[in-house]
Amino acid sequence: MLGSMLGTTWDYFITSDRYKFEMNGMHIQKQFYNPEEFKLYTKFVSSDTMAWIDVREWNTEIISHELIKTEEVILGHKCNALVLTTNKGKETYYFNRHIKADAELFKKHKFLNMAFVLNYTESIPLKIILESNEMNLESTATDIEPLSFESGAFAIPNLPSKPSSF
Repeated sequence: MLGSMLGTTWDYFITSDRYKFEMNGMHIQKQFYNPEEFKLYTKFVSSDTMAWIDVREWNTEIISHELIKTEEVILGHKCNALVLTTNKGKETYYFNRHIKADAELFKKHKFLNMAFVLNYTESIPLKIILESNEMNLESTATDIEPLSFESGAFAIPNLPSKPSSF
């Protein structure tokens, strides 16, 4: 059901402080992060109104964390893992420090524990496993390539928006 809603392929684009997802889901089409507002906007397939969440607010409490050396290799990069135990389950982020991200630029981004993860890994996760009572989700990078973006590539569409209900 989650795969149908979100899609099974996500294209993730990132600059130093902005990102967007393009998805092939039947419900969610795109997501855009605006760092000035600390908002993550979601564009749904069947609506001309975007929903947003404030990424500074996240109701998952991190109970413990552990950095683990692994034998996992993703796209030729040997990865270690950051494992978080939360009040909702377990989150595992596989990373290689050569795939850099500036933690300072996302220090207030609590959604999906991004600030915490980047603070410890200093890199973009290549694989994420989220396990909870509600769902299990696994996402693994299948390609990494440097791109040049036209100005406006990360612009939020000029559509009505409202706070998300989820």
